[in-house]
Amino acid sequence: MRPDFLFRLLILLCSVWLLGCPALLETTESRTSNEGATFFPEDRVYQTNIRSVSLYQSPVEESYPVLYLGQGQQLTLEFDELLPVEQRETDFFVDIVSCDVNWRPSGMVPIEFYDGFQNQRIGDFQRSALHTKVPYVHYWYSFPGENEAFKRSGNYLLKVYRNSDPNDVVITRRFVVVEQNVPVQLLYEVGDLVRQEFNRFDFRVKADNLGTFNPVQDLEIQVLQNFNWNDALILGNPRFQSDQGLEYQVQVNLDFRGGQEFRRHELETNRMISQSVQDLEERENIWEVYLYPDQPRGVNDFGPRRDRNGSFIPRVMEFSQPDYEADYIRNYFFLEANRRPEGEDVYVYGELTDWQLLPEFRMDWSDTYKRYQGDILLKQGIYDYQYVVARPGERSDPTPLEGLRRLTENFYSILVYYRKPGDRAARIVGFQAVNYRD
Repeated sequence: MRPDFLFRLLILLCSVWLLGCPALLETTESRTSNEGATFFPEDRVYQTNIRSVSLYQSPVEESYPVLYLGQGQQLTLEFDELLPVEQRETDFFVDIVSCDVNWRPSGMVPIEFYDGFQNQRIGDFQRSALHTKVPYVHYWYSFPGENEAFKRSGNYLLKVYRNSDPNDVVITRRFVVVEQNVPVQLLYEVGDLVRQEFNRFDFRVKADNLGTFNPVQDLEIQVLQNFNWNDALILGNPRFQSDQGLEYQVQVNLDFRGGQEFRRHELETNRMISQSVQDLEERENIWEVYLYPDQPRGVNDFGPRRDRNGSFIPRVMEFSQPDYEADYIRNYFFLEANRRPEGEDVYVYGELTDWQLLPEFRMDWSDTYKRYQGDILLKQGIYDYQYVVARPGERSDPTPLEGLRRLTENFYSILVYYRKPGDRAARIVGFQAVNYRD
């Protein structure tokens, strides 16, 4: 092999590595100004004119961002950029970053984990329809493309940035590529779960295929509720270990904040009120919707209908293409309360907030009306949400305002991580979904 070819190859690999590796900063502040190269290995929107971000396994919009290695599925990213009519569309580009089990960049270059191109421009977009009062541009991007594929399983971060500048990040989204080399066996059938009232679920992991001598030490088991990485449960030692495998148990209302079913806001039309809408008013540049005041919920306070596990989905009753025919509407939320406890803040919370406590979703207290209230800009659709209480130095908690039920439907994902000696990132060698409906 010629020396000049080796030199050019080395330069190419170094360039790809520099583009693929992010700079990180530990912080809890959201919606940053995004100056410099800093971004975060989490689901986050960095600029306030970027809205309604979703990443799902195509073509099901309410699915979670999971790909099975070697099976040819695609993920689709969709988002809106609020943009004046006279301003041209933005050129957005995407990169994929390999991460370790703790969502730190692994240092792997793209050629090691992905068979395809990086730094791709998002070429599919559509301006909002003429009838919308709030102008925006809707963007789509699906991957892997034709003749592209992931080479290995694991944690990955999708990074979206402006104008071919990797430092001008606007969106980051987590997704996983999984294998099924390690069977994950649920130890209860659905009928048994009903009798158990779903206080817990047990499962067994059998790692014989890996050839590891110490699976307890070499495997890491994580469980997600509704694919919320912020509350990921990392399981320690198994309850039992035998020739049949490692047995684990999840105590639903102890390990997670399962609590209540989510509240629902139906925002599919601006021509009539819905079950959640008390009044609507048309302004010159925007529609405004006033929700019925919510009440705190107590123990075993059953909701009126089945929820969507905290998700949101764009919908508009009068048109067939909600991606760009739905309008943005200002929504006024109200939560009745006798008083505001000292040192507490209340937030609207769910997938619509990226499972974070975002400033624009914080509720203000009104001494006059004895209630929390807030105004939130949302695209027309169906939204699940909860109210959570935040106290300084403590974990946010929905229980004081949402109560607690013994039978609560949620979607759980079991992920089995394994990192061989010498690997820079763990593979996800086992995956199992647990979806219980009462």
